[in-house]
Amino acid sequence: MNIKLIIGALTLAFGITFFLIPPILKIAKQKQLFDIPNHRKTHSKPIPALGGIGFFVSFWLVILGLGELSFLAEIRYLLIGGILLLMVGIQDDLIGTSSSTKFIWQIAIGCLLYYAGFRVEGFYGLFGLGEIPTVFSFILTVITTTFIINAFNLIDGVNGLAGSLVLTASVGFGILFWQNGLFEWAFMSAVMVGVLLGFLRYNFGKADIFMGDNGSMFLGLIMSAFFMKYINITPSNSAASPLLIALSLIVIPVFDLLRVFTYRILKGQSPFTADRSHIHHILQGMGKSHAWIVRVLFIVNMLVIFLINSYLTNKILSISLILIAGLLLVFIGLVQFSQNLTAIKEMETKRHLIGMWE
Repeated sequence: MNIKLIIGALTLAFGITFFLIPPILKIAKQKQLFDIPNHRKTHSKPIPALGGIGFFVSFWLVILGLGELSFLAEIRYLLIGGILLLMVGIQDDLIGTSSSTKFIWQIAIGCLLYYAGFRVEGFYGLFGLGEIPTVFSFILTVITTTFIINAFNLIDGVNGLAGSLVLTASVGFGILFWQNGLFEWAFMSAVMVGVLLGFLRYNFGKADIFMGDNGSMFLGLIMSAFFMKYINITPSNSAASPLLIALSLIVIPVFDLLRVFTYRILKGQSPFTADRSHIHHILQGMGKSHAWIVRVLFIVNMLVIFLINSYLTNKILSISLILIAGLLLVFIGLVQFSQNLTAIKEMETKRHLIGMWE
């Protein structure tokens, strides 16, 4: 597989998605298939939430059409898992599905991926630990799969955010796969880049369509496959831990979900309680636009990747993770501090105006 084919696949994936989204929009509007606004959502008018169907179809059309047979055999269970998640997501987007039902399906798909050879085989040096027994590898694989799927599902609360984060991660994984001779996986990453570039044309900023749960869970599934594929290879030209590099590419949604779950548990709540404590909700509290939030989180993501590749390559893995977590917590703390200052200023302004009227 050569670079021309990869570029061609990216271009084809972009073109199919770009021209497939308008018909989906038309059908959704004709059939009144909308995401209805409520107190937890930021859009003020009904918007179609079936965009994931567009890039799902585009992604697999290009993969199946241009991929080598040996590679298609390797990822066939990933396709099956993607179809199952797509159906669960569509049901949730159209008529609603309980979180427990989605969780059960995600666990089942995690089991399927383990059977297909996508596995977390140990702790890769984290806390000085290496390989683990098979039964624990199975459990850790299922947990990792469901966690990453939910991380990308729940970060999809701002127009263009989930798509932009997966786009960034796909570029990174594609480069890593290419450098290590996994050209078919680099090809797959390029296809993901193409479909997301086509989709973001309709989803960035003032969105015409949402990807919905059908799209965000599918993206989480592909990211979990990329993650597990990369951490189990021996990098050819990097001193950093494969686990650390892979985590840096998906750090925003993964850290955010871990932070939110921890925060809810410490408050004595269920980690699955719906609230507005995610990082994009905090940034929205500053009154910033969706596009601004996406740009800021992109910059933070790139900063983490830069730090890991430039300064943390020779650090102990656990120390590196603590440093990155600390950096992100400081960032969130500064955002919350700024948000509180804004609220205080607004309150003082209102009091001043009330005093003038009195």
